[in-house]
Amino acid sequence: MSFIFSNGCASVNVGYDFPADQVKNIQIGITAKEDIRTIVGEPWCVGLENGQETWTYGKYNYSGFKETDAKVLVVRFTENDIVESYTFSTTNR
Repeated sequence: MSFIFSNGCASVNVGYDFPADQVKNIQIGITAKEDIRTIVGEPWCVGLENGQETWTYGKYNYSGFKETDAKVLVVRFTENDIVESYTFSTTNR
């Protein structure tokens, strides 16, 4: 195992890929939960934040000792299943 990592050949992918170029189509107070499914697909994780349903989309690529590529989208919904807020982050590599 150390041989693989010392040569930088090992690669580990975590999460599910999603179309990051579609994030611009999310509108706070307008986009519904079903629209999110259409825009970016099924979430990787579903949870609660301050009692509100939260969907997380994430794709992480770890490759030996090289820098990591990552992109993460977190969408928070109102009680009526409308987007209240969202956060998108990427390493842009």
